[in-house]
Amino acid sequence: MLKLLFSVALLLSCVAARSPAVSLFLVVTLAGAVCGLGGTPVRTYLALLRIPMAFILLGALAIVLEASWAPVGSWQLRLGSLYLCASPESLQRGGTVLTTALGAVSAMYLLALTTPIHEITSTLSRLHVPGMLIELMYLIYRFIFLLSETAHQMHMAAQSRLGYWGWRQSCRPLANPWPPSWSLLSGKRAAPTTPWWPGVTTDVWHSGLKKNQSHPCRS
Repeated sequence: MLKLLFSVALLLSCVAARSPAVSLFLVVTLAGAVCGLGGTPVRTYLALLRIPMAFILLGALAIVLEASWAPVGSWQLRLGSLYLCASPESLQRGGTVLTTALGAVSAMYLLALTTPIHEITSTLSRLHVPGMLIELMYLIYRFIFLLSETAHQMHMAAQSRLGYWGWRQSCRPLANPWPPSWSLLSGKRAAPTTPWWPGVTTDVWHSGLKKNQSHPCRS
C-alpha cells in the first residue's frame, strides 16, 4: 500500500508543480530507482518509455504549433494560404506539458514495474475500490499477455513461410493476418489465397478445408 500511495503522491506532486525542473528530476530519479534498485534493464525501460512518448510528443507539438491565416509569432511556416506559427510562450507551454507528462509516466512506471499485479489488486480491495473494477483490471492485464503471445506466434508463423521476405511480401501478413480457415466459422466461401511458396495452391470452401498442394520439384 505504501508503494501505491507513494507513486500516486509523486504523480500528483509532479502535475501540481508544473515545473520542468521538478519533472526532469523525477524522471531521472525514478528511472535510476527502477533500473538500479528494481533490476529492470535500461534497454527494456527505454523501450517501454517509447510507447507513451509518441503520444506525448504529438500532444506537445499540437500545443507548440498554431495554425493561422496570418503570420504571427517568432517562427512561421507557410503551407498554402495557412501558416504554422510558434512563439516563445507556446514553446514554454509545450515543454512544460512534455516534461510534466514524462514525470507522471515515470511515477506510474515505478509502480507498474516494481509491484506484482496481485499486490496492486489486494491494495485496491483494502481501499474499498469496487470489485467489478478490480476484476476488469485483472482481466485486461491478463489479456495483454495473451494478445502479445498470439501476435508473436502469428509473426513466427509468417516468418517461417518467408512472409517477411521483401517489403511487398511483408505487407501481406499485415493486410490479412487471419488464417483462411476462419471463414469456415461464418459458413461463407473464401477466395483462394495466393501461396507464399511457388507451386502451392490453397482453396477454402464452406463445406471444409480442401488443399491441393504440388511442388515444383515433383511436377
